[in-house]
Order: sequence, then C-alpha cells, then structure tokens
Amino acid sequence: MPLGKKAISSKWVFKTKYKVDGSVERHKAGLVIRDFEQVKDKYYKHTFSPVDKITTIRVFITFVAVMG
Repeated sequence: MPLGKKAISSKWVFKTKYKVDGSVERHKAGLVIRDFEQVKDKYYKHTFSPVDKITTIRVFITFVAVMG
C-alpha cells in the first residue's frame, strides 16, 4: 500500500440455494468489497466485477488444451 493509504475491507457472503421442493440445490460463496468506504472519483472511476461460471471455465480449459 502507498504511504498514507488504507486498504478497503471485504467480507465473504454465503448463500444456500434451494430447489422448489425445499431441498438444497447448491451452496454459493462470494467475496464482496465493502464499497461504502469508497469515494467516487477519488478511489475509483470504473467498477469491474468478475463472475466466472463453470461453463466459462470449461470453454477456457478446452481452448487451452486445443491450442496446446
């Protein structure tokens, strides 16, 4: 960190998704930035939220395997 700056805190958010019949479908977890501590145009100008899905990862791995 540069001198005189402090890191923005983050936290883990956990959710459980349920099927229509009430059984557990999957567990989800995500790391979120506590952005209420930020000031627009001072700390950031643009935001980016990477979201990866299993299909995206599979396509990427397939592409890497084919390209060698």
